[in-house]
Amino acid sequence: MPLYIGGLLKLPAFRPAADVSIDERYECLMSLLGYSVAQSTYRVYPRVYSLHDMSSVSGTSTEIEDNIFLPGTVAASAEQISASGIYLVDNTQVLRLYVGPAVSEETLLELFGTRGMDDFENPIVSPETSDLACRVWCIIQQVRKDKGSRPFQSVRVALPNTPEEARLFATLSEDRIGGEMSYVDLLCHIHRQVNGRK
Repeated sequence: MPLYIGGLLKLPAFRPAADVSIDERYECLMSLLGYSVAQSTYRVYPRVYSLHDMSSVSGTSTEIEDNIFLPGTVAASAEQISASGIYLVDNTQVLRLYVGPAVSEETLLELFGTRGMDDFENPIVSPETSDLACRVWCIIQQVRKDKGSRPFQSVRVALPNTPEEARLFATLSEDRIGGEMSYVDLLCHIHRQVNGRK
């Protein structure tokens, strides 16, 4: 419960920060009102799928209807994000494909068909590029499909030192965001409050 309360307070709808515009605050509040309980949990605590070290079955068919095996997740914290990693972050509203600053040229070539981040103009994942790109594309489609009738989720590639990277890190609920406590700090605060009542 503290994890979700802390995450809720960090959303633009409730975060008392000067960097949140009125439009952004209103949009977040209205979207929360339209979500089911299951969907709102992803907005409050996004799923962070680790793609660079996923198992060989991730992104392949489960052979049950047209479903795909999803990769494992890591905690929604910057500490869990490797500089050499690639992650898919799902916060219900948008899917962000994060490419760490130390991702190898081979991986970039396999996933995007380009060797370096300097060559990125409009990076997209095309299933025709390689086996890895096809599996990542299938994972994205499965995540979208699991949302059911919710509005279509766009995919944004978040590269190092870009505004999209900053937006991605602002959704990681376990970290300190906009003056709100990190998850660990919140737990310690609750623990002190409980002990103070004894």
